[in-house]
Amino acid sequence: MSSLLRILTLVFWVFAPICALVLAVSTFGGRVGTWLLWVIGLSLLVVMLSSGGIAWIEFNKNPLGDTERGEWTNRMLFYALVFTITFFVAFLYLPTLYFAR
Repeated sequence: MSSLLRILTLVFWVFAPICALVLAVSTFGGRVGTWLLWVIGLSLLVVMLSSGGIAWIEFNKNPLGDTERGEWTNRMLFYALVFTITFFVAFLYLPTLYFAR
């Protein structure tokens, strides 16, 4: 389980800056090619899946029943928030990208 966590963390920290960079380039750049839109979508999908996997592992490692008041760790909170934000953005972005041919 710890090797999977290390791999997912590495994938997350490689693709999160790539996702932020291509989003910034597409925002501040003039014309955006179709390839850049697909890179945004794929990097967003990888960030969403890796942060969801990390959050899932963290929730299983630290069950809320074992805590005193049901508090979350910082890692649980960070990766759950990243997953939630990227899930809703990807939920809107990826179908729009697919059907906008």
